[in-house]
Amino acid sequence: MGIGCLVYDIKELASGPRGSVPEIMIVAPPPILDDIREWHSIFAGASEKSHKLALEFEIIADSLEVHFFDAGTVARCDPADGFHLGAEAHRSLGTALAQEVEAIGWTREHA
Repeated sequence: MGIGCLVYDIKELASGPRGSVPEIMIVAPPPILDDIREWHSIFAGASEKSHKLALEFEIIADSLEVHFFDAGTVARCDPADGFHLGAEAHRSLGTALAQEVEAIGWTREHA
């Protein structure tokens, strides 16, 4: 619901070029790993929930007619702690998001 509120705020502010509504993309984080080391007590149940998050974000994105990207398709959390991204995951995610943004820009220019 928080993501939905943020999208509504962005649309309401019309903070894009010349006061237009900008392109908006909701990005779901990769699921956290089952082994979250010493963080288990803080994140109890989080691994299971995190595997469902992309679908929930995609449903919200569809209902609000904004773009969606599942970072879990290109990046995996680092086994060092089970929930942060390592350098390679950041690189993969950055490359994939750049391609998505370029595709959105091309689509908008040629629509």
